[in-house]
Amino acid sequence: MNPTNKAKFRQSLIERRNHLAHQLMSMEESVLGGAQSGSSPTHMADISGDNFDQDMNIGLLEKDFRIFRQINEAIERIDDPNFGVCESCQREIGLRRLEHVPYARLCVNCQRRAESNNFMGFY
Repeated sequence: MNPTNKAKFRQSLIERRNHLAHQLMSMEESVLGGAQSGSSPTHMADISGDNFDQDMNIGLLEKDFRIFRQINEAIERIDDPNFGVCESCQREIGLRRLEHVPYARLCVNCQRRAESNNFMGFY
């Protein structure tokens, strides 16, 4: 991968990281604020609904944090000569995929294979 493309992906990753960091802080405040609010529901349906919302928000927070971590890892390895190379098949990931998912570690085919095997460790 040429230096111009690497610079473009570095900038994209930094922008995504900054946006996601702001989003994570807002979401974390919302999740923690909801757990610490002074008014507590007394009806079982309200309690159940609140628990569902809280669980869903925590799940979204975990997903976004996982992506945040993957973005940081991509920024750290962008100067590595293997950035943009699939960690599974060793072929180039492809600029189109990297434009959409600049923190990708697998090419589209290997990602599909990983997902079909229920292995979600890479994106």
